[in-house]
Amino acid sequence: MKQITYEQLDALIEKAQQSLKYALNQRKLVILDVDCTLPRLTIPENFTDPKCPAVVLDLGHFTLQSDTTVRENTCVFSDQN
Repeated sequence: MKQITYEQLDALIEKAQQSLKYALNQRKLVILDVDCTLPRLTIPENFTDPKCPAVVLDLGHFTLQSDTTVRENTCVFSDQN
């Protein structure tokens, strides 16, 4: 039973790799530009006392930009088999 499961898993992995290779070969250029200010969380020591000490967690800032330079013959995915 385990052997059948491993064979099915191997077949699924192989199909996923083939699908990924196909998708990468057919890929389109996607440009991402994400800029987020994350929230500040205030955690009071005592929820019933409005003048109690509190911890303030500033979760910061997140920025993501895609690399839009075109690279020829770049290997994005490699099969290690």
